[in-house]
Amino acid sequence: MAAGSPEALAAMEMILRQLQSPDNAVRNAAERAFNNAKNQPGPCILALSTLATKSEDRVVKDMGAVLLRRSAPELWGSTDATSKAIVKDQLFQGIRAEPSQDPRRKLCDTLSAIACTGTDSSSNNDLNDLLPLLFELSKSPNAHDRESSLYIFAQLTDLLSEKLQPHLAAFYEIFKRGLLDPDINVQVEALRATCAVFSTFESQACQQLAELIPLFMGPVSATLNAQDEAAARLCLDSLIESLENEAKCWRKYLAKVSELMLSIAASADLEEGTRQLGMEFLVAAAENL
Repeated sequence: MAAGSPEALAAMEMILRQLQSPDNAVRNAAERAFNNAKNQPGPCILALSTLATKSEDRVVKDMGAVLLRRSAPELWGSTDATSKAIVKDQLFQGIRAEPSQDPRRKLCDTLSAIACTGTDSSSNNDLNDLLPLLFELSKSPNAHDRESSLYIFAQLTDLLSEKLQPHLAAFYEIFKRGLLDPDINVQVEALRATCAVFSTFESQACQQLAELIPLFMGPVSATLNAQDEAAARLCLDSLIESLENEAKCWRKYLAKVSELMLSIAASADLEEGTRQLGMEFLVAAAENL
């Protein structure tokens, strides 16, 4: 069956629907069919990517993205170069076209997983293909694009820190621009991406980003002012983790940051979980500095 053919897409769509059936027999049959489909890595990967990015059925679209991400470690190395190129382009374009955050992030997770899959040689190629696209997204006039680029940077940093260190100077500019972005979601992802570097890179590399720490207060304050405490807690969690991993980078800026954390911990207007994280940051600072 030809890769990307209508027959391949129809067969894969049927499998995705049946995998969600409440009938165990139907589900088991679909699992067997999917395992058989994986015997042809190129057509399988391409069908999943096409459905994940182009299906008009949200359930099929989401399931396609999830199965593609889960199957990539097994299938990507055996997939032909043409199919790989098509899949990466489909995912990139799908991210740009998807207006809703949750499904867009499923595609981002999938693209990140692909960049981190395979042998050192093939993953280097996939990463080298992806980075220019992310740099392009980070400068887009569309806030969703900028948010997605930073979200993917954070995923890659967790998985490929050694391979990303040569690009740190470019990351500094992207992260700084993101932290100062007028869109709150972009600010939050910039903070999380920068903190991911502090949590995974070597100390010498982290020192190059230390000057960005004062800008971390922007996303924290912005999310609290917008009464988006869930996003504020994401920021605070990231700050605590980065402080615990690279305390030396924080010493110069601790007084100003601690002032904000004290106000968060003492605020009766905030939820208990948010106040608790403000206190946890202060405890982490006392223990690590």
